[in-house]
Amino acid sequence: MTRAKQLRVLILLLLLFPLVIVAFWEQDHRPDWSDTLVVAVYPYNADGSAEVRRWLDSLDGEYFDPVEDWLAAQATRHGLPLDRPFDIRMGRPLRSTPPLPPGNGSYWRKLEWAVSLRWWHWRLDTRGLNPDIVIIARYSAQDDPNLDAQSIGMSSPRLGLASLSASEKLRGLNQVILVHELLHTVNARDLYDPATGLPKFPEGYVQPDRTPRYPQPTAEIMAGQIPITPDSAQQAPSLARCQIGRQTAHDIGWLPGKSLSP
Repeated sequence: MTRAKQLRVLILLLLLFPLVIVAFWEQDHRPDWSDTLVVAVYPYNADGSAEVRRWLDSLDGEYFDPVEDWLAAQATRHGLPLDRPFDIRMGRPLRSTPPLPPGNGSYWRKLEWAVSLRWWHWRLDTRGLNPDIVIIARYSAQDDPNLDAQSIGMSSPRLGLASLSASEKLRGLNQVILVHELLHTVNARDLYDPATGLPKFPEGYVQPDRTPRYPQPTAEIMAGQIPITPDSAQQAPSLARCQIGRQTAHDIGWLPGKSLSP
């Protein structure tokens, strides 16, 4: 990185120093769940195509209702005394968004990305939504079942970037990806092995004590895949094939007690 770019990063870092300190020092990002969290989903035409523009024009405020309903049902299953933990609202389409994180970038590139992301989030005009959580839904025309590999969610700030497809046949997978990144913003962790992509045992299994153990009936939402054998798993195609397991419920503050993680 050139000195000019390093200086730019340093200036941004100084401007956002209080936010960066909070992000690295604050340990517990779980909500207290005393109130419903407002989630604003801002669609974005990630490839600039006419196909995606038409897709965005067809969306309305009820498009994300099934996601909200699924999360409410999961909260009830875990005994959360809050009827609707999330109120998901659709914001206006964005003309520009922050980029996805650099895959194999240098330390300075990653730092520049992290600081610029917080700067963007701080300047976002929410147009009266005043959300607790911001999700950027990056729609493209690609028909790719591995879209979740290009998505990210974080708890400080509560912000997610979800790479989705403007394809009706992938609507179920879009919802799985959206919920996965949304739960990251309230402290949920990935429950799959980054080297293999397979769900971790036992925390990445909805029914780790099931007999026989395989195949599992559903996927843990933070694992994203349904374990079929000890060495194979299938991508969950929709929220109907997913659940929030005990580990995730513990991580986000829906369940007290001991974590399943070793």
